Amino acid sequence: MNLYFYKYFFGYIFKSKTRQRLLFIAVAGLFLSSFSLLVIQSIMGGLQSGLIERSKNAIGHGEMVLNESDDYAGIFQKLESKNLAFYPEYEIELMAKKGNYVTPVVLHGVEYKYGTPPFLSKKDTSGVVLGADLSNLLNSYFGSTIQFISPSHLDRLFGDVPRYVSEDVSDFYMSELTEVDSVNAWTRASLVQNLIRKRAYNKVLFHDALDFQKAQGLFPNRKFVSWEEKNQSLVWALALETNVMIFLFVSMTLLVALCITSGFLIFFDKIKIDLMSLWVLGKSKSEVMRLSFVFTQFLSFLFCALGLLAALGLLTFLSSNQVNVMPEFFVERSMPVKITAFGLVSSFTVPYLVASIFSYFSFSFFKKENQSFIGNIRKIV
Repeated sequence: MNLYFYKYFFGYIFKSKTRQRLLFIAVAGLFLSSFSLLVIQSIMGGLQSGLIERSKNAIGHGEMVLNESDDYAGIFQKLESKNLAFYPEYEIELMAKKGNYVTPVVLHGVEYKYGTPPFLSKKDTSGVVLGADLSNLLNSYFGSTIQFISPSHLDRLFGDVPRYVSEDVSDFYMSELTEVDSVNAWTRASLVQNLIRKRAYNKVLFHDALDFQKAQGLFPNRKFVSWEEKNQSLVWALALETNVMIFLFVSMTLLVALCITSGFLIFFDKIKIDLMSLWVLGKSKSEVMRLSFVFTQFLSFLFCALGLLAALGLLTFLSSNQVNVMPEFFVERSMPVKITAFGLVSSFTVPYLVASIFSYFSFSFFKKENQSFIGNIRKIV
C-alpha cells in the first residue's frame, strides 16, 4: 500500500498533466547543489593538495631545530639507528650577487653525507642548485659564478668587510611555486660552514611525514616545526577559501529551499482531496500524514543522493582519463581531483538538511490548515 502511495506521488509530480513545475525545478536544484558542491570541493581540494605537495617536496614535511651546543653526532646516530630518512642542513639568509645583479637568497647548506633530499636526487649537486626564478633574477646559467654575501659576518680588512663565498651554478630546481623558486638555493654544508666559520647545523629536515612523526617520538623534548606551522597564513587562507565556498552553496541552497516550500504547499493543496479519499477508504489520518511527510523527506534524500552519485561519476572520469582541460600556464594540465570524506558528507548533508527543514515547515503549515478532514469534505459537498 505504501509503495502505491509513493508511486502516486511521483506520478503526480513528474507525469501528471498538472505536474508541479516549481517543485520539479526545486528538486532539480537539489540535484545540482549536491553535484556541484562535491565537484568544486574535489577539484579545489586537488589544486590545493597539489600546491601543498609541491611545497612540501622542497621544504619538507617538518624540521627539528638544532642549536650550536647540540651533540650533532649523537643526534644523527640516533636517527640513523631507527632507519629514518633525515637531512641536516644550515639555513642562512644572504645576498646573492652575479655581476650587477643582486637579490636576497635563502641558502641551504645540505649535509649530503646523510643522503640527498628526494627533490635534488636527479640534480647535479656538485655546485649550487638555484631556484628557477632566482636564476632569472640573477641572469645566471650553468657554470655561472655566484657570490653569496653575508652582511652579518664581517672580516676586518681595512675596515669591516662583509664575508662572502663564491660557487658555480651546477643545476636549477623548479617547483612551480614562486615563494620557493624565487629565494631558495641549495649547496653542500661545507660551503656555508666555511662562510660562517663554524661546523654547525641549525635544522634537520624530514621529507617523509612518517619519519617526521617518529623523530618527534624519538626526541620528545626537542623543538619540531611542521610544514603547517611554518605556513600558517597559507593554511588559514586555504581553509577560508573552502569555508567561503560552502557558505555560498548554502546560500544558493536556501534559494532552492524557498522553491521547495512553495512547491510543496501548492502540491499538497492540489492532492488534499486525494488524501481525504484515502482517509474515507479506511486509511487513518495519522498514517496519511506520516506517509506524506516521509515522502517529502525521501524526495530530498533521493535527489541529493543522485547528485552525489553523478558527481562521483564525473570525478572518476576526470581522474581516470587525465583530460587536459587547463590552460598551458597551469602546472597540472589535467583536472586534479581529491575526494575526501568531509567533501562527501558536506555535499550531501548541506543541501539535504536545508531542504529537509523547509520541507518540514511546508508540511507543518499544510497539516495546520487541514486539521479536520471532515470539515474539508463538508466544504466540498
